[in-house]
Amino acid sequence: LGPFELIEIQEKIKKGHLSPQDLIFNENSSAWKPAQEWKEIRNLGFPAFEAVGMDDQDKLIWIVLRRDPVDQKYTQEGPLDGSQIISSLKLGSLMEDDLVWKKGLSGWARIGDRAEFTSPDL
Repeated sequence: LGPFELIEIQEKIKKGHLSPQDLIFNENSSAWKPAQEWKEIRNLGFPAFEAVGMDDQDKLIWIVLRRDPVDQKYTQEGPLDGSQIISSLKLGSLMEDDLVWKKGLSGWARIGDRAEFTSPDL
């Protein structure tokens, strides 16, 4: 997809359509690199990296956008607490590519990009 102006890329980040690991090519470069490796893009701010009260993990504060694998439409769920999201990941009812948001984040983030939900046993 593209080409995109930085303002368009920022909008994609805030909507959860571009994660830090998504590959981006710049015409002035010879290689594709993860978005987070491009300084001008990293500076736009990724909700995946924003710190927000890790101590409230057990509160019902997360909103989830779950994408149906068949029709690709999103369904909003929540509020949920962090342990519910982790359990749903383990059961397979949520996927790492589904999106999460809570107050304090500037936009939607992939579940798999948030440190609260990444674990070697998931």
